[in-house]
Amino acid sequence: MEKTACPSSYVVVDLETTGLYPSQDRILEIGAVKVLDGEVADTFCMFADPQMKIPERIRELTGITQEMVAGQPTPAEAVRAFLDFCGEQDLMGHNLIFDYSFLKHQAADQKIPFEKNGIDTLKIARTLLPDLESRSLTNLCGYFQIVALRSWSKRQSPRPSCPPT
Repeated sequence: MEKTACPSSYVVVDLETTGLYPSQDRILEIGAVKVLDGEVADTFCMFADPQMKIPERIRELTGITQEMVAGQPTPAEAVRAFLDFCGEQDLMGHNLIFDYSFLKHQAADQKIPFEKNGIDTLKIARTLLPDLESRSLTNLCGYFQIVALRSWSKRQSPRPSCPPT
């Protein structure tokens, strides 16, 4: 089996959504970091107005409220802006298939071409750390002694790069 190195340029992405199913749920927020030649080059953060009530469980999980997304771009507009931000870069994420499926569904609804290579850190962790009890981001940060910052959305103030709410 041929080993391939991790590319030095990619976009790390994480979505917050109203649920688990791209065909019935909506994107609430897209957060991303663009890495070029191994260095952070840019960040992207955009709330999206799902044009539906955010379920209580999702509000508790993400900290994102109806007031935070009111008047923000639609999910379709947010995905268009995100794809412009990505350019030709590969995507990276933890359980990337979840985020990719929402992005792909929204792009397909808008008839926007969307095909990206992906690097899934959850799949990598499952392969390289088979004995680790949990491969959640929280547990992986603990395992690798990485000090994780709180979720941006759960803070009282919005992310610095997000539009004001």
